[in-house]
Amino acid sequence: MTSEEYAAEVADIVGRLEGRIMGPGMLQYDDGSGRQRFEGRPLDAIVQDALEEVEDLIAYACQLHIRLRQIRDSVPF
Repeated sequence: MTSEEYAAEVADIVGRLEGRIMGPGMLQYDDGSGRQRFEGRPLDAIVQDALEEVEDLIAYACQLHIRLRQIRDSVPF
């Protein structure tokens, strides 16, 4: 993979994030006032949400680790 191809992959991911922000995220976070709902949330709520997201990332990383081990063990390299 060239650097250009890598950059294109990253841009594709960012594009999908943009779609999520303008789609489901707009329904969830745009309150119509020109601000996002999260901008007015109390700091303790934002910290709690972030901690829960980190916990989710850990769970997803463990799931990925398990699946990659299964793939490694089932596919001859």
